[in-house]
Amino acid sequence: MSASIAMSRTGPGPPGAVKAVSVVSTGTVQIRPEHPYGTRKPLYWWLLTSRRWTPPRPINVYVIEHTKGLILFDTGQDRASVTDAAYFPGGVTGYLYDRLARFDIGEDDTLTAQLAALGYAPADVGTAILSHLHQDHIGGLPELTGADLLVPAAEWAELHRPGPELRGFLRSHIQLPGLKWHRVTPEPTRDPALAPFTESLDVAGDGSLMLLPTPGHTAGSASLLVRRAGRAAAAAGRGPHLRGGDPPARPAPGRRQPAPARREQPQGPCAATAAARPGRAARPRPHRCPAAAGQLTPGGCGDGPPSNGDDMDIDLRKPVRFGESTQWIRIRAANARKPLLLLVQMGPGLPMINEIPAFDRALSLEDDFTVIYWDQRGCGRSLRSTDAARELNLQAMVGDTERLLALLCDRFDRPAVVAGFSMGATIAALATARRPDLVAALVAVGMDIDGPAAESSAYQFALAAAHARHNRRAIRQLEAIGPPPHLEPREFATRARWAANFGGVRSGHTYNSVARALLVSLLRSPGLLPRGHRPGHPGDHGGAGRAGAGAGGA
Repeated sequence: MSASIAMSRTGPGPPGAVKAVSVVSTGTVQIRPEHPYGTRKPLYWWLLTSRRWTPPRPINVYVIEHTKGLILFDTGQDRASVTDAAYFPGGVTGYLYDRLARFDIGEDDTLTAQLAALGYAPADVGTAILSHLHQDHIGGLPELTGADLLVPAAEWAELHRPGPELRGFLRSHIQLPGLKWHRVTPEPTRDPALAPFTESLDVAGDGSLMLLPTPGHTAGSASLLVRRAGRAAAAAGRGPHLRGGDPPARPAPGRRQPAPARREQPQGPCAATAAARPGRAARPRPHRCPAAAGQLTPGGCGDGPPSNGDDMDIDLRKPVRFGESTQWIRIRAANARKPLLLLVQMGPGLPMINEIPAFDRALSLEDDFTVIYWDQRGCGRSLRSTDAARELNLQAMVGDTERLLALLCDRFDRPAVVAGFSMGATIAALATARRPDLVAALVAVGMDIDGPAAESSAYQFALAAAHARHNRRAIRQLEAIGPPPHLEPREFATRARWAANFGGVRSGHTYNSVARALLVSLLRSPGLLPRGHRPGHPGDHGGAGRAGAGAGGA
């Protein structure tokens, strides 16, 4: 057996509808590291050329003991996939599946054997809910001929589009004779406890199991919210990727192993579960980032014991809404247990998400921090917001920073280190002064402490450099605008351009080369081009949006 069985029991008090939630594993899978961690290589290039595999990751199934019967969330991987040479398609498609993943599924890793370890048989299962229909979620279907199978109607429609096998859907192992399929559609809801979701499906009819649409990995992917007295847990068919590690030993069959007390709900890679903090229910967030591997994927499977999700390798891009402004962040880390680091860009007006490759090459921040890259209002991907140019002022941007820090503290249960650059350092410092409880440390780089003095210094630097180089054009233009303040855009641009040309922004670079490098980084960032036009990048798994305008105070 390949991974631990974890379970959660209700505490003292009147019994609720949900008696227990357990997670079992139907084997392990190894995939190409380009799949979970992302790459700029085209899908089929890395799929055909990669020589590396991730450490084994368990393929999990969630077992819910409910007053209305035994319910499964997903069904794992079929052992026939490693014992039957004809399980996968033939030809080129079969070769691609062989390149994509390799499985280790022992005799004791079947769904039947795993249920037996909990004291159940497949015949005891009344309902099985499929988060989506990829191979590592439908493997137990042949053993569930007596169960009602619930699948989102949108996911069922994906199955019947042309070429399902090339998109990860093995139709011959899904549409089996004798199975009782039920296509379900979420209904509008105004339940404030389900916000920000506006649609849901009450699976059991008592509010204890709420199926929520979370499209992204596939068009019909869904997550399950398990609500119990005083707490809730969310199971998502595809959670964030987890970094490798040897799976723990499994307890002997028939014995249950309780999860640690502080982790009351089991957490898995393919059905991530998070325990709520006291007095508040944990909810799955809408997941709209397609898989980095494109469409031929084995699904997200992770490794390690049940956890609260803090040990995951994450690369998440999502919108955050502050009042009427929608802004974008990207969160990246080799391990989400690392300290939070929020980067506040210079400008204002310069994007940050597009700078991820440069920061990674220069500093490797993601090895030591959970890094939050943020395109502030009016720039980068946040420029897509319909009100992108509204309230572009210092107070609004400081307020945005406060709200983002509060959101991060709420999500990760700890304050963040904040690093700001130039004007971003000023914004970060002002937000820290207002909410020191949300900040672990402040790092200010090139902070604008005395604006008039900085402007005067930049002007004097540029003029002195022009004279030293005998650059008559620069001397003429700088003397024409005179000393600061430079309140007109033309005056400001003249000073900034010559200060940059003389190395005042970046040594060895001119104003044009700095602008050119910014433009190239933006064009190479997924999310800039319209959907469906991302050359060289298989999935919309990260990156920045459209270029924002702005310049530093050089």
